[in-house]
Amino acid sequence: SQDVLFWQSNVGNLLVGTNDYPSEVFYTDTLTPAGFANAATVPYGFIDAQHICYAVTRDQYAIAWIQDMDGDITTQTDQEIYYLEANDNTWGTPVRVTQNTVGEQFPRLVSDNSGQIHLFWEESGSVQHMASGVVEQAVAATGDPFVDILAMRKPGGMDLLAITRDTEGNRAAVLLYHNEGTWSALELYMDIADVDIRQFSQDTSGRYIFLGLQEEEENYNMVSMVLNLPHHSKDLQIEFPQGHVFNPPVPGQTYEIPLVLTNRGTADMERPCIALMSDFLSSTNVLSRLVMEETLKSGESAMATLEWTAPDTAIPSKLLISRVAESNNISMGDYVLEADIPTCDLKVTRLEYLQEPNESATIRVSFTNVGRYAATGIPVNIVVDDQVLGSASLNGLYPGKSAEVLITVWPNMDFPSRFPLLEAVVGENERIKDADWSNNRIAYQVPQIGLWVDAESIGSYTHLDWFGYLAEQPTARVTQGNFIYHTEHGWQYAIGDSPESMYLYDFGIGAWLWSNETTYPFLYQYDVGWLFYYRGGNPKERLFFNCQNAQYFNTAE
Repeated sequence: SQDVLFWQSNVGNLLVGTNDYPSEVFYTDTLTPAGFANAATVPYGFIDAQHICYAVTRDQYAIAWIQDMDGDITTQTDQEIYYLEANDNTWGTPVRVTQNTVGEQFPRLVSDNSGQIHLFWEESGSVQHMASGVVEQAVAATGDPFVDILAMRKPGGMDLLAITRDTEGNRAAVLLYHNEGTWSALELYMDIADVDIRQFSQDTSGRYIFLGLQEEEENYNMVSMVLNLPHHSKDLQIEFPQGHVFNPPVPGQTYEIPLVLTNRGTADMERPCIALMSDFLSSTNVLSRLVMEETLKSGESAMATLEWTAPDTAIPSKLLISRVAESNNISMGDYVLEADIPTCDLKVTRLEYLQEPNESATIRVSFTNVGRYAATGIPVNIVVDDQVLGSASLNGLYPGKSAEVLITVWPNMDFPSRFPLLEAVVGENERIKDADWSNNRIAYQVPQIGLWVDAESIGSYTHLDWFGYLAEQPTARVTQGNFIYHTEHGWQYAIGDSPESMYLYDFGIGAWLWSNETTYPFLYQYDVGWLFYYRGGNPKERLFFNCQNAQYFNTAE
């Protein structure tokens, strides 16, 4: 590579986002005893260009920047990545790298040892990479965290530091490094809550040195941090072969666990040692281990097999596989693989609705453990329309045994009117894995209660002790929007879910009335008050007493 100086002139102390913002980039590669000389101008007007970065190889210059497409820096969704390069001091045409509705951030340029120029930027929480005009995703976005800033290892390194931030403002440092065409991520446990990392480098001993700005009241101080990662040059990636699935183990049976080992570090590994541990990384929890006799060169992969005998009763909540020191079984902690082994198999066999919903309802859920190991601490949820109404925990259910849990739910006021489809759903337990999720739920349709649930059929009439005779025989399962013909009241329109609450539109009175099985023949009329009906009337003549003004009145159909 060579020494080249790039700069922008800002004689007028102008601001980004104004029409007068400096739009010229200058450069020179002529270095004299007195300094740089013979400045030239990049033949492109950098109007509305921000975050300009540069890279240089022996015969190539590169510039990348964020172009604000509408000239308004407050709208980020139209900010795109542009790239411009010069070969043998001849500048080409700017290339628009991105074209989307997502705001890109933090462009970074770097050249590797072969003279290849690489462009990186942040996009929707992921780190994107371009080399030789080909764009790829270097590191995918995961969940809530998103990239807050990208820093590049200097001089001439390919490693990046991504400062991630989640929705609650927590920040973490993640080292992204490149080896044999593959990107890997290593989380760094650093106290960076109030430090803005700007640059980092790596010395010959493998230590990373970070430079950044730390805010203190109204001032910013330059700070440095050192992180010793001597094992970074010897990172062993451990994976299961593609498509490998753990079947539910049989107690007492010995299993061979296939593994793919890849040396992601920069140095060769002699006799790498891996171990299978239970629950957490500790030399006292080693269940089995394997020492490879051959040397695993940087970038190479090899197959390995660990043996494990399933216990007769309790099974470890987690099985972890890690590289360990051959001498003392201490985990080296670069890559840790968790074996997701199913143990129990809960089958939901029945859901019973024990009480009709008024103030509460009780649900009985029955289970059978058809797996080979005990299930404990398993959550059971009663769900309506993806909303959890109640929960319980199933504990200590041994293989082949059955149990039940009772869950009391407090439904909403409209619970009975919607006649919901209840579901009992077995939840996940991080420590206990279920072997078959297809049998972990069951549904139950809450029965409709109906206004006429207590009705008695007498000939062509329907009779209710509290309400009287209906000439039409309504269906007990249909509860809302019913025209009925009452032998005393005539035609009415009835709405209700149960005898506990009934609304009637009385065509003789011309108003809505409310009553129920304990209140009738008292009826409540809105804006009037309570009415008392004297039984024995007919649709042509009915006698009422207005309890508010103490007046009698008659109605006719």
